[in-house]
This record gives sequence, structure tokens and C-alpha cells, in this order.
Amino acid sequence: MNPKQALVLLASWSLLLSGLAACSTADQNDISAADAQAHADSICLTSQQLDRDSAQLMADLADAMAAEPGVKDQPTRTAIAGTAIARSRGCVD
Repeated sequence: MNPKQALVLLASWSLLLSGLAACSTADQNDISAADAQAHADSICLTSQQLDRDSAQLMADLADAMAAEPGVKDQPTRTAIAGTAIARSRGCVD
């Protein structure tokens, strides 16, 4: 992965996580679904605009987080759900 791709990947994750931190619990279900869709959009855009390997790396990171034992925090659940959506769209394997 070249530095430009790494920067885009880091910016995408930072944006996702900062948006999640600002959420209130009252609308959490709607917001979580929207955040998962946004994460899937980010993965798919990365796949289309940069390269599929970078998008696959994002998906692999979510898989690694899902495999970790214990309770998942909201950003982790969102990344896992967004990756599942991106997979259903065919953006990653």
C-alpha cells in the first residue's frame, strides 16, 4: 500500500470514529445503521477509486476485530456491520 492509500484509509477510519463519538444514545439504532452504510460506502469507494487491495485491507481489519474475544464497542460493531454490507455489494471478498 502506498502512502496516499494509507492516508485515505486512515482518514476514512478517523472520520467514521469521530462521527460515532458524537452520537447520542437516543437515536443509536438509526445512527448505527447509517454509520454502517457509510462505512460500506467508504469501503466500496476505496475499492472503486483506489484499488481493491486497500478496500480488502479495511475488510480484513474488521474481520480481525470481529474475531477478538469479548464485548465489542460501538465503532467496532459498526465496522463489522459495514464490512458485511460492502461484502454483500461485492466490493470486497
